[in-house]
Amino acid sequence: MKSYYCLYPEDFSEATIYWTKPILYDSFFNKSYEEQSKSYFYKMVVKYKTGDFKLVYIGKAFKQYASDRLLNPDHFYRIEKIKEQYPKHRIYVSLGNLETNKRKNAGLIDSIESLLIYAHANDDFKLINSKSTFHHYLSYGFNILNKGHKTGMYNEVSFGVHYK
Repeated sequence: MKSYYCLYPEDFSEATIYWTKPILYDSFFNKSYEEQSKSYFYKMVVKYKTGDFKLVYIGKAFKQYASDRLLNPDHFYRIEKIKEQYPKHRIYVSLGNLETNKRKNAGLIDSIESLLIYAHANDDFKLINSKSTFHHYLSYGFNILNKGHKTGMYNEVSFGVHYK
């Protein structure tokens, strides 16, 4: 049973992101492009020995593979920053496969990424993302369910007018 309801359900869109099991960062580049082809998002998490995973970065891979995105120069800086902040942790990558009732285009992917970052950019998460930490790009009601290996993420993120 839902604990809240949408005030304007006809204007509400939904997405479900199925997160894959985190893979060590260095091993991630062995993943085939076929395995990455359904992924629109990726996240980086860190783990210290037997501890829990901690979310540190959320990104999108629209019209490119996540492994190619992670090899971009801006990501070398991010990896160094993660290693500096978490020197005794290992870095892992997880892919996010998207299902939605909306057409998958650059605007939608940007909007979903921005809401994910905005929702997780607080003291509990300490993301290293620099954009979308204080705003998101959505102008209509949206609900995101995180499923699968959602390690370190909220189960559900929503934007819009709700009531109990």
